Amino acid sequence: MTDSPTPDSRTPASPKPASPTPDENGHPSTEKARELLVTPPKSLSQWLEALLKSPWVFFELSRERRLRVVPMFGLLTFTSLCGYGALMGTFEDPLQCYVPALKVATGMLLTALLCFPSLYIFVCLTGVDLKLGQALGLLTSAIALTAILLIGFGPVAFVFSVSVQSYFFMGVIHVCVWFVSLLFALRFLERGLTGLGVKSVGYIRFWGLILLVTTLQMSTTLRPLLGTAEETVQTEKRFFVEHWALCLQHDIGRSDKDG
Repeated sequence: MTDSPTPDSRTPASPKPASPTPDENGHPSTEKARELLVTPPKSLSQWLEALLKSPWVFFELSRERRLRVVPMFGLLTFTSLCGYGALMGTFEDPLQCYVPALKVATGMLLTALLCFPSLYIFVCLTGVDLKLGQALGLLTSAIALTAILLIGFGPVAFVFSVSVQSYFFMGVIHVCVWFVSLLFALRFLERGLTGLGVKSVGYIRFWGLILLVTTLQMSTTLRPLLGTAEETVQTEKRFFVEHWALCLQHDIGRSDKDG
């Protein structure tokens, strides 16, 4: 008669793979995240790498090191926006490219500053106890990502800039590039706020629409960004849709004249 196997004689079950240790916000933590928590980026290039490859800046923002993020990403944003603005200046007069460079950088930073209060209010309405410095750090990181993506799209825009004469078409190219870059930045912002405890991103997406419209209007306020004019900044008030329509009429009239 065969004895029944005792508990000790049974074949041990295969151990289950250990699940990642959740962080303080309930999100799985990785080795890279833990490493960055201990040794945060120090140089601008390291911050850039963290922003693009593994955006663990969320951990930085939630662990009281947000004041280090703002100046680093602020410098990165300003230089990148100046570079893209200079590229826009090559459309008509490369010798005057410093003018759109300063306009693009100043305009985007002013837009972010103007939209920051509404972002903080919308996040607070979600019920999350978000610190003012944390919100500022996340917005700075998102705008920095926008600027980096603009630089990445720069060579493509440059090809059209040196081969196209239509102001309206070039404006559409730059708006599309700007729109795609902002979409990635807003997705980044949503992930960061979710990591800090925001449950619903409906308010954030509505704020993203506000940011987009404000950016388009700021570009019209600081016109011309493409080409040159007698005045560096136009004083006439104009809605951005109206400005685009006038640019299209100008291009059509010039085409008929050349034809």
